[in-house]
Amino acid sequence: MLLGAALLLGAALLFYSTSPYVTTEGGFKFIFNGILPYNTPNHDLLVRLPQTPEQYEMNDEYIQMLAAYTSGQLSIPYPADPRLAQVTNVYDNSELFAKNIPFLWDHAYHDGKYYVYFGVAPLVIIYYPIYLITG
Repeated sequence: MLLGAALLLGAALLFYSTSPYVTTEGGFKFIFNGILPYNTPNHDLLVRLPQTPEQYEMNDEYIQMLAAYTSGQLSIPYPADPRLAQVTNVYDNSELFAKNIPFLWDHAYHDGKYYVYFGVAPLVIIYYPIYLITG
C-alpha cells in the first residue's frame, strides 16, 4: 500500500515536471510538511485568471474557461483573426498555416468567437471550488 502510494506520487511528480504548461520558472519548493509545486515566477501555487490575449495563450483551456465563465461569458474573450471567417475550413491547419492566419489550437471557432469544447466536469469539481476558496 505504501509502495503504491509512493509510486503514484513519483509518477505524478514526473508528469507534472514534464507537462507542457510548466514554465521555465517551474519547480518544487520543499516546505516543512511536504513538497509544493509551483510554475509562476514568484513561486505561487495558483495562477491568476488571464486578462490579456498573451495570458490566454499561456494558460490551459480550463483556466481560460474559468475566466470566461466567471465573467459571464461562454466564449473565450480572445480576439479571433477576422480572416478566419473567409476560410473554407477553419480546422484545416495546413490552410491556416499557408495563409499565415493565427489561431488558437484545441478550441472551437464559431461566429468570430472561440469556445472550449472540453467537458465542464473538471471545471466544476476542481477549478471553480479552488477559485471560490482562494479568489
